[in-house]
Order: sequence, then structure tokens, then C-alpha cells
Amino acid sequence: MIFLISDTKRKELKNVYFEDIKADVSSKDQAWEVNCFLVRYFSTEKAAVSFCSGRGISTNIGVKHNGLDATPSDKILKPYQVGENDIVMAYTDQRAKHVLSDLVGVDIEEFEEFEEVKDLSNDLDMGFCNEDGTFLCTLKTLIEKNKEQGECYLTGWE
Repeated sequence: MIFLISDTKRKELKNVYFEDIKADVSSKDQAWEVNCFLVRYFSTEKAAVSFCSGRGISTNIGVKHNGLDATPSDKILKPYQVGENDIVMAYTDQRAKHVLSDLVGVDIEEFEEFEEVKDLSNDLDMGFCNEDGTFLCTLKTLIEKNKEQGECYLTGWE
């Protein structure tokens, strides 16, 4: 899993260097941490995902080390509806597209449905039923069941 580090000024990160650029982790506002026997730090999400993809490491994004200040809205997992039928948990609407894109194996630019993204944070009471119409759960319950997974696919047709 990849962790977003938003508190890079911590003393344990002093004199720790990025894997992808020649810079000290504490010189940037954020870093991406990958744990794979050794802890590695990357300057961009793309570099961290590329590193993980080539090694079979999960590319799910989790938040770690937020510090004591308020968490910016792009570092809070939210439910997003992508297209008409799929709901994912992601940090931003753009990340929601990537979660679904990775699941279905289609490039974002090739799939029109990825253009429609809706934040469902205010629709937590949305109910889900099976094919027979029997109530299964609410969006809030679905999120609670999957909250430890970080960015992930929740439900839909895919």
C-alpha cells in the first residue's frame, strides 16, 4: 500500500531522501511512502504507483502521518459515483476515476462514463437492494464495512 505523508517536517524524516529525485523528504510539502521490506519515499503519487506496479505491491492509497492540523479535503476518503452504476471510495473525483479505471482495465480517456463523477458524501442514507428488491444496506454501512481498504471499489455493475 502507498501512504500519503502530509507532515514531512517530522524529525525522523530529516536526512531521508526520495527514491525518484535527489531531494530530502523534508524539503517537500508531501511525500508518498511505500513499505516493502524497506520504507521508500517518492516525490509524486505517479512515481510511487509505478514502483509498486512493477513489483506486485498494492497501489491502494492510504493516508498516514497527517500531523495535528486539519486534514485538507483532498486527503479524506469520500464515496463517489462514477458513471451511472459504480460507487468507489477515493480521495478526489479524479482518483475515483482511476480506481474504476484500474478495476476494469480501461484507460480513462477511452471511456466516456468516467466523465460523470458525483460526490455522494451527502447521500449516506442511500439504500441498496438485491435483484429481488430486498433491502441490503445503506451507503454508510457499505463504507463502514470497507473503510480499512483505503481507496477501493464499493459496488455497481463492474
